[in-house]
Amino acid sequence: MKRMMVFFLLAAMLLSASGMAETKYMTMREVHDEVAAQYPDGWQETIQTKWRTVEIHTPVIVPDADKCPVLALQLIEDHPDLAALPGEGWKDETTADSWVRASRPDTEKAPGTKNSEIDSHHFYAPVDLDMVWDGYGGKTLGALLREGGDLLEAACGEKYSWDMEHPFDVMFNTRTRGKETWTTGLSMSAYQTFHGIPYLYSISHYLTYDINKQNVSYPDVLYQISPFGNVHFVYQPVQSEVMEEDIPLCSFEVIKDALRKEIDAGHIRNILEIRFGYTSANRSKDANDPVSVTRPVWQVEVWWCNKGVSEMKPDDPDYPANSRGKRECVRMIFDAQTGKIISMVGDALPTQKRIKDIGYFQGYLTWEDVKK
Repeated sequence: MKRMMVFFLLAAMLLSASGMAETKYMTMREVHDEVAAQYPDGWQETIQTKWRTVEIHTPVIVPDADKCPVLALQLIEDHPDLAALPGEGWKDETTADSWVRASRPDTEKAPGTKNSEIDSHHFYAPVDLDMVWDGYGGKTLGALLREGGDLLEAACGEKYSWDMEHPFDVMFNTRTRGKETWTTGLSMSAYQTFHGIPYLYSISHYLTYDINKQNVSYPDVLYQISPFGNVHFVYQPVQSEVMEEDIPLCSFEVIKDALRKEIDAGHIRNILEIRFGYTSANRSKDANDPVSVTRPVWQVEVWWCNKGVSEMKPDDPDYPANSRGKRECVRMIFDAQTGKIISMVGDALPTQKRIKDIGYFQGYLTWEDVKK
């Protein structure tokens, strides 16, 4: 059996053989179909706790994939194929730090910004891909993102892909001068996918303390387009190699039960999003080893209070927060094989105890392991 450490919140413990025997394991396809059948509109539930009523209306985003392989990831140097892109004036701004950057200037003259005020409008999952924003000729957001996907595919062939159907941050910028308001640009971020599964962030992004430098940190794509023709995109090129063709996963019901316990305990006040994907840790402690290894997780964004009696802090009237901007907003990850909390990050949390070697690969359960 391959050695595997399962990290609980603020602690670590070894998974017992008896615990494995009691768990029902599923394939990636089975997890996807389970959620699609039972939660077509997300997790919808009203929960009465000792202190208050908690309303859950949460999207559950699961990749439409058959398998969940374990991958070795490594940043590589690459350049976009600008000759394959539409329009003129493309500039390769790729730097030596493994970030691919390219841009095209405006093709139409944009209004001047003197004496105007800028405003930003953020949208998070589930993003309404049917929304139409002024300045883009009546095109829906989904159509604009598909155009971006086509452009990125032209720039890099089939070497890389991103989940453009589930962007995790969409922002429209506008400017206002007097009674006139106009759109200056669309900016969106989407996770890079491997074998159909999004890579979220390295494990360091889920910790409240610094650990070793992570080899592959966050290779999502930033895509920007203005109504005046300017286009800009940034991403990190990552190559992947399959270490294990497929590994077993726990049911979403295990994750839901774990979240329900935190709701009943008075900690979770709202769940903004639940998303399946990869995190990663460095393959070894050798500083010269550039490889990271994936680990399947459920990423959950919640409003969290440490005590059940505590009330959420009101927004500052001068600086109203969006759902992700509240002080109580916390990001959690659960191990997708065991259903246990790995770690959490957010300003509302108490100081966390360091978890030994969490920044390094710890192994995984195989189908052979769970069938014994």
